[in-house]
Amino acid sequence: MSNNKPYNAGDESQVRDAKKQVEKVVDAEYESLKFIMSDERGRRFVWWLLEICHLYSLSAINESQVQTFVMEGERSIGLKVIERLHGQHLDDYIRMIREHENKGDS
Repeated sequence: MSNNKPYNAGDESQVRDAKKQVEKVVDAEYESLKFIMSDERGRRFVWWLLEICHLYSLSAINESQVQTFVMEGERSIGLKVIERLHGQHLDDYIRMIREHENKGDS
């Protein structure tokens, strides 16, 4: 796909090139998460990330509707990470949970 001309969804070669680009990005994301989850330090970081995304606690705050919305946005990000872990790295996700339980981290 050339940067000089606009994308034309009716052009099969442009569609094919765009699909290849998306597949490269998806493959790179998969490999990156696989690398992170392959090491205990990476799993510890992902656990921390999920905690600050309020997946393991309430995100509703009675005193502040705005803060609740912010926390729900953060939670949405955490849910996307969980979805990726469940879909592509379930064994590593389970290992991460077991490691957290064994260490008693909070």
